[in-house]
Amino acid sequence: MPKHSKNPQVHLAGDAGSKPDWWDALIGVVPGVTAWRPLLLDRIQASDALFAAPAAGPSLNNIISDRGTTPRRPDTPPATFGIRAGRDTGNLFEPARVTPIHAWHARQGAEFEELGPWRRPWFYPKPGENLHQAVDRECLATRHGVGIMDTSPLGKLDIRGADAREFLRRIHTHGWTKLGVGKCRYGLMCEEDGTVFADGLLACLGDDHFIMTTSGGAEGVLQWLALWHQTEWPELELYMSGVTERWAAMTVSGPNSRKVLEKVCEGVDLSGEAFAFMDWRPATVAGVAARIFRFSFTGELSFEVQVQASYGLHVWEALMDAGAGLNITPCGTEAMQVLRAEKGTVIVGQDRDGFVTPDDTVMARSSDRGSRSRSAPKQLIGLRAKDPRVLIPEGARIALDPEPASPAQMAGLVSASHYSACLGQAIALGLVKGGSRRLGQTVYCLPGNGRVLEAEITSPIFYDPKGERLHR
Repeated sequence: MPKHSKNPQVHLAGDAGSKPDWWDALIGVVPGVTAWRPLLLDRIQASDALFAAPAAGPSLNNIISDRGTTPRRPDTPPATFGIRAGRDTGNLFEPARVTPIHAWHARQGAEFEELGPWRRPWFYPKPGENLHQAVDRECLATRHGVGIMDTSPLGKLDIRGADAREFLRRIHTHGWTKLGVGKCRYGLMCEEDGTVFADGLLACLGDDHFIMTTSGGAEGVLQWLALWHQTEWPELELYMSGVTERWAAMTVSGPNSRKVLEKVCEGVDLSGEAFAFMDWRPATVAGVAARIFRFSFTGELSFEVQVQASYGLHVWEALMDAGAGLNITPCGTEAMQVLRAEKGTVIVGQDRDGFVTPDDTVMARSSDRGSRSRSAPKQLIGLRAKDPRVLIPEGARIALDPEPASPAQMAGLVSASHYSACLGQAIALGLVKGGSRRLGQTVYCLPGNGRVLEAEITSPIFYDPKGERLHR
């Protein structure tokens, strides 16, 4: 038989009705290979079987060289993604990444949500609680006691080299020349047109060694950094790598967070005088070498503990045991969203519309390149509905006129909206043209279906505007 049969209906074994002597050896070894079916054998199955045949054993290694492969002709049926990747059913639809602490969350009955490729705890309902009741409890526990959050999925990039500091200075809006070892700084990255692309916290581990923590999408940020390094500044001596999966991270947040850590930490002074806001320190936590960072997403006194991923569950359980007497409460992603909205902390992927610059957000203080005025930008603002019980839907358009003409000229949109148990009312964040000049003005939110919700523009920082709780 020739290497490639001229008859696409003839099997590689030669006769369309005869079973090759090697076929049975593939069953159970090569995925997709089943019992021999004369005249009905899928040509895709046959070709896949031949290419995978060497895995079945030494006796099959000569099949391809002796028999050849299936001819490819225009009438060959295409292979579906299902054949190659499996069924799109349940957990098989898309592989999910989980944190080193995932098993603990599952045992506690957490509800999960998909955020990017990660499966993260959404909230932790107690018997009889719904989503809103559980989130209110988690938020109040963090504000008045102590909460703990699994922040392992937040992106982490390791940047090293003699020119790492200069590279970061060029990439970020902030300068890094004077950032000392043991210090952290928040920074923004902008596109070529000056609009915000990503944000992150950088910690200086050494004179030429930095760790960048991103809100999310670490792979995209790493590719973007590599693009600039390789195409624009190849003369800079540095290298970068993604280390998100190498570290388990857990944030202990709230007025009692320091008390919890003091029970399990060694080799570090956690007092406010020795360990200030935006510092980091090496330490031993529950017998494990760790890095502790003092920055906050919630607006409360917070410490983020990072350990090697294989120790993540051990350290998490040690922190839970240490905080048992202080009613330490695990918090999911929904509670984190509420807490950050109360504080006006920006999520770059959510609180921007593709035209936002650093000057248009409360992050303007994160840029030391100087403020540049421009006409009618959309700026981040807070919103309080005139009826405090009304939750303004996210995505609602914002108009300055209660009866805008059609087509309506929109002044902005609502980017985040939550009920705050701490403040006792619904709050929202949004982007509005000239928002910083409209504080106290009334606007009209249009969520659709003919509804008009009246709201007042406020500062985006609803809780602790002076930041006093951060510096305890």
